Formats: sequence, C-alpha cells, structure tokens
Amino acid sequence: MTNKEKFKDIIDKDINKKNNYNQIINKMNNKSNYYYLLVPVCIVLVVFIFYKNSKPEMLKGTFKTTTNDNIIININDISVTSNYNLNNTTKASNNYIDDYYSIPYFEVLNNLTIPKDFDNKDYFRVKFKDNKINNYEYWCFNTKNNRRIIIGVSDKNIPIGNIDISIEQPNISRINFTKLEIYRYNNSFVAKFNYNGYNFNVESNDITEKEFIDLLKSIIKE
Repeated sequence: MTNKEKFKDIIDKDINKKNNYNQIINKMNNKSNYYYLLVPVCIVLVVFIFYKNSKPEMLKGTFKTTTNDNIIININDISVTSNYNLNNTTKASNNYIDDYYSIPYFEVLNNLTIPKDFDNKDYFRVKFKDNKINNYEYWCFNTKNNRRIIIGVSDKNIPIGNIDISIEQPNISRINFTKLEIYRYNNSFVAKFNYNGYNFNVESNDITEKEFIDLLKSIIKE
C-alpha cells in the first residue's frame, strides 16, 4: 500500500469515527427529547386515569342523572351514602288498616303504567297518625314474588312511607316541571313529590329503574 493510500485509509477511518460519534450523539439527543416528551405525557395520562376512576364513582355513589326533554332524573343512591336517615315503619303497630272499606277516588291515579306481570291491583291501605287518617295507599303487586308498588297519596298530609328515606340536600328530579326526590335503597325505589294538589310517596320493591320512572311519568302527566 502506498503512502497516499495509507493516508486516505486513515482519513476514511477518521471520517467514519466522526460519523459514528455524530450518530451516537444524535441518537442520545433524540432519546433525551423523547424522554422529556414522555414525562408530561405520562403525567397527563395518570391524571386522566385517576379522574376517570374517581369522578364517576363519586357521581355513582350519590346520584345518577339522565335527561330527556322535560324529564331530568337524579336518583339519590343512599345505599352508598353515609348522610341519610332511614326508618322502617312497616312494623309500627296500629298505624294502618288493610282493605279499608271507604277509599276515595283520585282521578290523578287513572291510566297508570303498571308492570304487566302484576296480577293484583286492588289492594288498599289507610295510614293513621294521631288517631286520624293521614293518607291512603294503593298497592299493586305480583302475588308470586316480591315485586310491588305502593302509592301513598293525600291532599292534606305528607304520606307516611313504609320505608321513610331522606338525606340532606338531595338531588332533585323533574318530570314535566314537577320536582321530585327519588331514592334508591338496595332493591327499592322511593319518590316524594307534590303534583296537582296531592302529596305522593311512591315506593317499589324488585322493579327496574325504567319501570319505576315509567310509573312516575304516568302519574305526572303534564
């Protein structure tokens, strides 16, 4: 090999070394830039996941909201809410009479949307308070299982519920501009509202959310 060829070979090797060095530096710089970009992306991702997991659970634990035209439904789920009062009044003695002989006619209860499997729609009860009639109850139920609906109504008093539920500052629902308090407790729904001059306490057991809302809509017709 001539001196010229040796010199050229040395130059080529130097150039290759320099190129290799530049390539390594570029890769390191690119990698560093990648990590710098990755850090904020990871932070945003973690915050998003935390928000997604925590926010719906908070909403789910207190209420569920659905909206449709003149209907806004907020269901207060007290089974996972600590701030509530729950009184079971079904065992209270001498505060009601079954199959009361004189039940007034309430036009507001015409054309109700009742589940088709309910085979008993003619059961009545009268609730008393201080030895006076407080409200009337209309029971609809399936005699073969625990599915039932109880509609307490009075034009003068607040109906006494079989399960009296309340929380501070409940989320309010609206059906055709009528305000309601709607609660869920285990497999029961309870709705409290005033409509057309009557106070209502509507309860259910083992019926679906849709069945319950459909019933309320059939009471609050406008």
